Amino acid sequence: MVSVGGATFQVSCIHGREWGISLALGFLSIPLGAFIRCIPTPPLERVFIKLRIMSADEILPTTRPDAAGRNRAINSVRDN
Repeated sequence: MVSVGGATFQVSCIHGREWGISLALGFLSIPLGAFIRCIPTPPLERVFIKLRIMSADEILPTTRPDAAGRNRAINSVRDN
């Protein structure tokens, strides 16, 4: 049983079965995370746009905004 932390962290005791489930989920999450990182992003974006899960407008810009645009935003905030 685990009871470290007590009432301070609202920890409840877990037994062998819960430990096993926790370890199994932890071990499964590592290869699942590695698999997800191997999936290329652009094809998924196209699929999500076709399924209307994501709109094309939500694609983040990949270029750095110019300095004038940033100064204009800062001046706008300062004026308000």
